[in-house]
Amino acid sequence: MNPDSPAPAISLADLLPKLQGSGLEATLEGNAITANHGPYAVRAEVVPGEGPTHPGREIAGVVRITSGMPHEISQGLSTPEAALAANRLATFGALTLDEGHGFVGSRLTIYKGEEHAWPTLHLPLVLFAMLMGAEPILGGLRRQAAGAAGESGSSDWGVDDFTAIQERINAMAECSVEGAALNAEINLARPGEATAEDEEPRTALLQMMLDQPHPELGGGLFCVLQLPHRVEDLARVCNVLNTREMAAQDQPPHFGAWCAGALGDNPAYVLFLPNAVRMVQGVAINAAFWLLNRALWADALLVPHTAEPKQSL
Repeated sequence: MNPDSPAPAISLADLLPKLQGSGLEATLEGNAITANHGPYAVRAEVVPGEGPTHPGREIAGVVRITSGMPHEISQGLSTPEAALAANRLATFGALTLDEGHGFVGSRLTIYKGEEHAWPTLHLPLVLFAMLMGAEPILGGLRRQAAGAAGESGSSDWGVDDFTAIQERINAMAECSVEGAALNAEINLARPGEATAEDEEPRTALLQMMLDQPHPELGGGLFCVLQLPHRVEDLARVCNVLNTREMAAQDQPPHFGAWCAGALGDNPAYVLFLPNAVRMVQGVAINAAFWLLNRALWADALLVPHTAEPKQSL
């Protein structure tokens, strides 16, 4: 952090007793807190916001959470292709490569006027990210390597939650609830963008599902945002997206990961909320808004206004 930068308005001090109460060795130093997970450490740091913001928004602070990994494991996950596959298991952080060095990262941008949400929404999410570290990805990979069955279990969320989400996001997306899933389509067409009569409109698909347990964590709410963009070198593009998600900028909170989508060559963003997160006030509704806004954010990167509709990262 630049010593000349203004002090962020967000304090991580409230995390210290919670991390220590969980049995982790944790230390607070200035605007950063570190939790020791044994073979690796997880660090959260508050930094000032960077770059322009949307009109009426001012960033109060940005929390970046980064988790190391055991050296012998990180060596096998040092390519974009390996990270692409591993990130299907992401929970509260994406395996991200920076010059061959891998870390699991997440980010929370907090705006002025939102400080009231720190104790009930933001702090619990940062806490869960620090408690989990790299374990959801590493544990899932260990099970796959051993041929072991994944955890099962039902979701603590239900159709009533989907109804509440649908009522809130209907203005942004065309929604439906079918069985154990909520589906929401968001139109990515920009104002003035022409679509040929024989072309389908560009839409992203958000699905929130109750029946997709995490192999390491069991039941929860699995969310996936499918983009329509067909890209070459998908592994590299997804790593670029995950890297840009860590920027201290005006963009939706990042607690999931970009990985391969259902088409095989399209980017998708996955976010898994374990049942333990059900108690966090408004987390599912907020996650839906974050994912829908992420579709617009990613579309702006993948299809610049002055470019043909293809990936250009």
